[in-house]
Amino acid sequence: MKAQYRQLHQDKTIRKDRKALHRRRQRKQELYKRRLDTAYQYTEIKDRAVRVVQSLGLDGMSSDESDHEGHSGEATYHILDKDWRSRHVTAWLRMLDALHLRLRYSGEWRTTSGAWPHFRTSGLKESGKPAVRGLPTDFYSRNWYQAQSDFMKGQLKAVKPSISLEISAEYTKSAFVDIARFYR
Repeated sequence: MKAQYRQLHQDKTIRKDRKALHRRRQRKQELYKRRLDTAYQYTEIKDRAVRVVQSLGLDGMSSDESDHEGHSGEATYHILDKDWRSRHVTAWLRMLDALHLRLRYSGEWRTTSGAWPHFRTSGLKESGKPAVRGLPTDFYSRNWYQAQSDFMKGQLKAVKPSISLEISAEYTKSAFVDIARFYR
């Protein structure tokens, strides 16, 4: 009888862990799709933005862990940082997130219908997932890449940079300043 109880409890724990992993994977897929959809909306940056998101693929998106404590009943998701990813690439992804929010507002700051993206905040944990292979060298953090052995660099199969990762001031302002004005 005790063995059956223990097995039942283990099964529940395993199911709970699998559900949490599935939800995390779903959020990551939605994040990838949302960023790619947003990239296609802005003609001036579309080519570079789409290439950044597609190059990273689903595995290049940061996972997050949910925190349902406090925060006025709203869940907060702590981003699991990818230590291998360049800060310039991360800036592109954050800009696409902010531009997505901007798209959600119509004239006079009225919101469009539909579910809002969940609130993600920088976390203190790093992702344990390996770096995405085959990216341009400037997609990797310079310090992280230089610290890799020759063998590991060979395994990464990094390619020459093919696009500029600089973000125009116009889009930085459009993405972040206008949204910040709304939240005052």
